[in-house]
Amino acid sequence: MRVRFLGTGGSQPIPLPTCDCRLCREARRTGPPVARRGSELFLPGIAGLVDASEFAPRTLSESGIRSLEYCFLTHWHADHAGGLRVLGMRPADPGPGETVSEAKARTAPTLVTTRPVYERARESVGVVGHYVDTGVVDLHLLDGDEAGPLRTDGWRVDALPYPLEPGSGIEDATGFLFDDGDATLAVVADDARGLPAASLPADLDAVVFESGYLTRTPDGDRHRDPTPGEGDLSHPEILDRVRRVDPDAAFLSHIGHHYGWSHAQLTELAGGADYEDVTFAHDGLVVDV
Repeated sequence: MRVRFLGTGGSQPIPLPTCDCRLCREARRTGPPVARRGSELFLPGIAGLVDASEFAPRTLSESGIRSLEYCFLTHWHADHAGGLRVLGMRPADPGPGETVSEAKARTAPTLVTTRPVYERARESVGVVGHYVDTGVVDLHLLDGDEAGPLRTDGWRVDALPYPLEPGSGIEDATGFLFDDGDATLAVVADDARGLPAASLPADLDAVVFESGYLTRTPDGDRHRDPTPGEGDLSHPEILDRVRRVDPDAAFLSHIGHHYGWSHAQLTELAGGADYEDVTFAHDGLVVDV
């Protein structure tokens, strides 16, 4: 199973507009791996995009991707759903007597998510509902009585739902469990404090988790204290989750500008004893699971 990390930034990309900090200057000068666009990854085996940030149209074009069959949406926040309009941005080649709209419906990609995530996305990204209602995009819901796992080309995809606000009772986010028959990959993109520990199966080949907020700056100064029960997960909590799940490999993404860490500094950090089989992902990283 091949995984392409198209974007590994958080809600604040690197470089950040109008920012003249050391990190942003370096990102503008050198590009990736220092520069980070919004969170999204691509699975070539099923031509599937996980999330669509505001950068999605440009990133897909520049990455040379020529086929997009699925978009797996984890939640409705703008840094994950703000680029969903890309699902309607594709060429249409009408056949005899066929309109452009009919041609687009014939070649419609499928949005895959859960009912609560879809409903929130309709509210926050209005074009999503229009696309689905008009047939420009197909919809596959992984939850509910009339839904279930996505099965395609030997793959199975299941939802790993959880609430963005623990205790709210509304599972308005989801991770995904991908199984292509040879490998299993769990992707839990962001704000996953509410993810039930038991929802992640044993014997995972790989996981993609958020990096969690780093509690210290690269020079060692305290940056932010972990607070039990806070919505965001800290980096130490993410490492603890990796140890409990014990996958063969873990890739950490969603690395924001406000952390202040460059790719080189994160790579050096990952050389420590706590990071066995743990990699900080970067834009352009390609791995085989």
